[in-house]
Amino acid sequence: MEIPSIPLPESWKPTEGSDSDRVAAKGLPYRELIGVLAYPSTYVKLEIRLAISLLSRYLHAPTIEHWRMALRALMYCVGTHDIGLMYTRGLDEHGVNTLYAYADSNFEAPKSTGGRQVYMNGAVISASAQRHTTVDTSTTEAELTKCFKCGQDVMGFRNLMEEVGLMNGEPALIYQDNTPAIQILNQKGSLASRSKFMDIRIFKVREWIDEGALVTKYCNTLSMAADIGTKALGEKQFVFCRDLMNGYALAMAGSGNKPTSAMCISWDELQSR
Repeated sequence: MEIPSIPLPESWKPTEGSDSDRVAAKGLPYRELIGVLAYPSTYVKLEIRLAISLLSRYLHAPTIEHWRMALRALMYCVGTHDIGLMYTRGLDEHGVNTLYAYADSNFEAPKSTGGRQVYMNGAVISASAQRHTTVDTSTTEAELTKCFKCGQDVMGFRNLMEEVGLMNGEPALIYQDNTPAIQILNQKGSLASRSKFMDIRIFKVREWIDEGALVTKYCNTLSMAADIGTKALGEKQFVFCRDLMNGYALAMAGSGNKPTSAMCISWDELQSR
């Protein structure tokens, strides 16, 4: 099998498949393969979190297509085994030991898929790519849902850092690419009637902002690193987001040298984005 440059084909979405498709895949060690991939997706290959999330939905009845995509994700990991996480000191513009995060969502029916990432010292320390547990009725609602979940992650890390003496007292940035969501969270936009059911979540994020624990900031879609957890991206955007989240892009910018992997996006191309 040819080594793929991305774990899933661009825009790929899993489907249930027919009864005959499921029968054809019966006996394949699909659960075992997903289990093997789940470990690196949590600790060292966080860029495949979306692939594992999508493929894990069909553990009960996989098809040959699901099996092939799982094998593709495995081969991607094999081909990029030298790409892990790279933390740096003094290069991150946010500061040393400073938390910041990205939250993004892909609005779709019946339930949206969202990605959230928490960073420190130039690379991700926590990442999630999951389907929402509630139904969103607009893009803004989907973004607000993900920002609330991201805020929970950040607050958890803030509490941990305070316990070990790493808190610097500065609010943690949460980057979002949806202006209406940012306005609502900062009490500069009113809630539509269809989004009033989210009042409690929104008020909680507003409380964190008022307390000085969080602050939201707009980030354009092309620079949204969490986009890698919302949908299957094309190679160029996937590599860009991957190298942004795993710290390779920042290390490359700081040293002027390209990391060892030939798959890392060039700094010139990074700047051109």
